[in-house]
Amino acid sequence: MYESSYGLTDRPFLSGPSPSRYYPAFAIESARRALSRCLERGEGAGLLIGPSGTGKTLLCRLLADQLKQNFQVAIPDCGRIASSKMLLQSVLFELGRPYRGMEEGELRLSLIDHVSCDGGCPGGVLLVVDEAQTLPGRIIDELRLLTNLVRQGEPRVRLLLSGAPGLEERLAHPRLEQFSQRIAARCYLEALSRDETRNYVCAQITNCGGDPTDIFTEDAFEAVFRATDGIPRLINQVCDHALVLGFAGEQTTISGAGIEEAWADLQQLPTPLSVQAGPTSERAASGDEAVIEFGSLDEASSSPEPFEAQEAPLAQSADGTFCMDSHEPVGEAADEPLEHLSDLERRVDELDAEFQPAGSIQPEIELSIPDEPGIRDDNASNAFDDEEVVIDRYRDLDAMALARCQSVQCAEGHELSQLLESLEPAAEPPIRLASTEEHNQPAETPVDDNDLIVIEDSSDALHDAPEPASARAKRKEYRQLFSQLRSG
Repeated sequence: MYESSYGLTDRPFLSGPSPSRYYPAFAIESARRALSRCLERGEGAGLLIGPSGTGKTLLCRLLADQLKQNFQVAIPDCGRIASSKMLLQSVLFELGRPYRGMEEGELRLSLIDHVSCDGGCPGGVLLVVDEAQTLPGRIIDELRLLTNLVRQGEPRVRLLLSGAPGLEERLAHPRLEQFSQRIAARCYLEALSRDETRNYVCAQITNCGGDPTDIFTEDAFEAVFRATDGIPRLINQVCDHALVLGFAGEQTTISGAGIEEAWADLQQLPTPLSVQAGPTSERAASGDEAVIEFGSLDEASSSPEPFEAQEAPLAQSADGTFCMDSHEPVGEAADEPLEHLSDLERRVDELDAEFQPAGSIQPEIELSIPDEPGIRDDNASNAFDDEEVVIDRYRDLDAMALARCQSVQCAEGHELSQLLESLEPAAEPPIRLASTEEHNQPAETPVDDNDLIVIEDSSDALHDAPEPASARAKRKEYRQLFSQLRSG
């Protein structure tokens, strides 16, 4: 777009990281040397920590390009990895190995077979994990298990972790102590200084065949550092946008005012940096003081409501007078610290579950919904490997219901059953219930009235039957009755 106007062969300030545009500043070059030595010698895992925009991804890709001659490099996309199976699939995909339709155990065995000495990877695998602060704790512990693959004293998987400063805080957790002990090189990136910022801009323009002194003035370099604080990503953004605006305005040289205008346009600021940071004494003296106000300027918000002071409760002192008690919370403010504390405790418990090691957590479950139409979500149509028969204790257990259940037999049970059968008394003859007609018929043999129970069939028989003559019971008959009841 503007390359020909400024005598450039290519776009000097790219939005994405490119190893060809690497500038060896002090911090990033020191990290490159330390990590390169650590990974080549197999000393352990390497850790790269830096704020956003300082060149972590650029350094990871630069190391991958330098070490790909000795190792097979895998840079999985860890932004969406949530399980060990997804991690193994991503690594095998980067290595060009099959990964579809395989279980987690099969994926792990396939990776172990590939990185073995007699497999298709003689030098081993270099695993570069960028944005590692987004990974759950169990995935970080799974990476530790991959680094345990050692053949003939040489690690088969070399690991490089890169992430924001929050990654180092997570690795300091006691449950990730085993992984933290395996880190052999800890490197930290930082923003560029004022001189490094100027040299960085000049190096990018020189790489594209331009003369930096003809394109940027000295005050432009100072404005770049003041606007971006030395963050390489922001330097690329403001310098590229300044060249675009300069090309649109037909300017052959970018000055400090052009950098401030480009930065204000990127950040949607109402005025450039010099106007915001400049003194206001002259404007105040002239009476034309400019007030910059952010936010919506609605009519409803133009007239703010008056502040209504809340009355504090009265407290009685020792001398009997009343004063304002400022220590007691008013209204619902007393419950806010407790609610905030409970929310913090719940959040800590959720984070603590993320640090569960891979060997102590429950198996991870993945739900898959079939895409084929016509498949019914019916339990009757699903085939189950194991079935459990549950018997309701409130149901009548007849012989047919128990016949379908599986019974358990043992030798001790047969012996106990035979012993119980030998101890059972002889069955008594059942009591015969006589009807009214049989009771009215004369018996051929005398019947003992003591063992006879008479049951009337209907109410008509009770009315038709003659009333028995009342007879006075004798004391001897009562004694016989009670003795029979006691004997059972």
